[in-house]
Amino acid sequence: MYNNVISDKERELFVNELNSFAYKFEQKEFDDLPGKNDPKSCINLWLGFKESYPFMFKLETALMVLHCSSVNVERSFSNLNDFKTPKRNKLNVLSLESSLLIYQKYKKEELF
Repeated sequence: MYNNVISDKERELFVNELNSFAYKFEQKEFDDLPGKNDPKSCINLWLGFKESYPFMFKLETALMVLHCSSVNVERSFSNLNDFKTPKRNKLNVLSLESSLLIYQKYKKEELF
């Protein structure tokens, strides 16, 4: 569960922190927070929780940087179609991956 953000050692602390937050939320202890409903102050809101809920802050910080678009993935699949053609149908995964990485690194330069 989110091992790249919260380690296995921190998991129990995170779960306890999450339960505490959920309890306080249910008790409506957060209802009077300034800027609670302002999307622009979301970062400031979480900065206020940093000391009380450090693991939730780490997770929220990681979630805030998630891409909201799949353009890069779609572009990669489009590039893949340039390499995986009927004439090159026997390329294995390693060859395709290597070709894509080389293409992405040098696509703006003329190699020949």
